[in-house]
Amino acid sequence: MLNQIDLYVECKDTSSLYSDIAIKIHGFIMKIIDTNYAEKLHKQELNPFSLFAFPIQDGFIIRVSTLNDEAFQIIEALKGMSEIRIYGISEPVLVKKVENYPPVSLEYLANYATKRKYKLLIAKV
Repeated sequence: MLNQIDLYVECKDTSSLYSDIAIKIHGFIMKIIDTNYAEKLHKQELNPFSLFAFPIQDGFIIRVSTLNDEAFQIIEALKGMSEIRIYGISEPVLVKKVENYPPVSLEYLANYATKRKYKLLIAKV
């Protein structure tokens, strides 16, 4: 199953960070999940989750997607967060809203992707 969650966080100043905020959030996630699972993830070449953050006014939207039941613990851990501690930012980042999406089966996605094909035409105007 594919599971997704969006966290809307308030973070006004990231100027003290020396790397991308998503890297810092990844570190935070590794601290809040089961230690054995975090170690397993660090040893795998491919991971069953993705994470990205994109800026919005006064903060970021953090999207985490997981591909299997074991990785779903990441989403479970993030659901209850009211704040996130990010190394390099002195104050906790406040979670303003959590949007949890219904799970989608990989079979559904595979069927959907093969049934529809689109062409993108780019015209010079």
